[in-house]
Amino acid sequence: MTTSTTSQLITWNDQYSVGIAAIDAQHQKWIRIINEVHDAMLNQKTAATLGKSLDAMLEYTGIHFAAEEALMRRHAYPDYAAHKTQHDKLLVDLKELQQSFRSGKLALSIKVMSVLKGWLVNHIMTVDKKYTAYLK
Repeated sequence: MTTSTTSQLITWNDQYSVGIAAIDAQHQKWIRIINEVHDAMLNQKTAATLGKSLDAMLEYTGIHFAAEEALMRRHAYPDYAAHKTQHDKLLVDLKELQQSFRSGKLALSIKVMSVLKGWLVNHIMTVDKKYTAYLK
């Protein structure tokens, strides 16, 4: 008999809110997808299932970043370039992680997921929150 573990890597709470409903909703969806990847890893899902979860995470990350960047450009946010640089770096890192996973060079681990969680929480709490007052 196989037991299944359900554990969230990140739990949304109001401290993560940037005060912009559309962005908060996107952050919540992004957290759900990251939690799905984490859950698939913990429950030792097949490589194909884990790969699909990783693909979904990468795809949604790009969608979210594009929406956030469009909002910043529309309002001429002064720190746009620095913010976009952080987004671009994470996308490159996630694509490398995806390629390493697909080639069998990397197994997703608690450490990898913790790094991703740390990036996301830090990014929302320090970088994203900087634009809140400006964009409101």
